[in-house]
Amino acid sequence: MPFVSSLFDFATSTTPPGASGTGDISVAEVNKLLDTLISGLNQSAADMQKVTPPSDFKALHASFISTVKNSAAQAADLKKSVAGGDTAKVETFLSDFGAEFDRLQTQYPALSARLACPSATP
Repeated sequence: MPFVSSLFDFATSTTPPGASGTGDISVAEVNKLLDTLISGLNQSAADMQKVTPPSDFKALHASFISTVKNSAAQAADLKKSVAGGDTAKVETFLSDFGAEFDRLQTQYPALSARLACPSATP
């Protein structure tokens, strides 16, 4: 899933570069990133719901979809905070985002290993 790999890259980037490349990012750039993230997460969840996993992957599959949906909802809430001028929550969101996917790997280590899931933390 290339999109999921992109999400891991996004989540583990401590300071997403701004248009200037300096690490500073404007509210408009954060909103654009969040719009892309929310759209991608919602599309990923919808696509994954169309998949019928093997029986031994059903619990992981359901947990992954739930995590993706929750991440989309959290990103939408973050967008509201950013619009209100609270950009401090961005780093917390990114940290929590990566941690949620790491939690799934911890919860389902054997299945994650079979899928060769990359860790969201370096």
